[in-house]
Amino acid sequence: FGDLDENQDGCISREEMVSYFMKSSLELNGKMGFIHNFNETTFLRPVACRHCKGLIIGLYKQGLKCRACGVNCHKQCRDLLSVECRKRAKSVSLDGSVSLPARSFSFSLPRPGRTSLRHTEIQEEDVQAGEDGVFDEKL
Repeated sequence: FGDLDENQDGCISREEMVSYFMKSSLELNGKMGFIHNFNETTFLRPVACRHCKGLIIGLYKQGLKCRACGVNCHKQCRDLLSVECRKRAKSVSLDGSVSLPARSFSFSLPRPGRTSLRHTEIQEEDVQAGEDGVFDEKL
């Protein structure tokens, strides 16, 4: 209780208690964006620790990886890490541009006996439709 008793009179006053909790609240709110959801991880290749920049090496569960943002660190660097936890964005390329949905094309094959491709149908399909279980059986 030595930290609470600011004037060292042997008693903790209401003002000292309020001051202590206000400071604690400010410190906690300042760290809220930095709280990671770590999981012990086995890395298949050496990975750099985001805090100390050293390699995370070993055979089994050598380090920690945040489930939300993917940041890696040593177990002993966990509480020292000062990187904000930001959820990973989906569909963002290395140059920072957002990727557009991919497209595929399907062609109806000409019926036997026809040699002209004038009547060949081209249908543009969104790849998402293929992921939903809709497939073009004409191929």
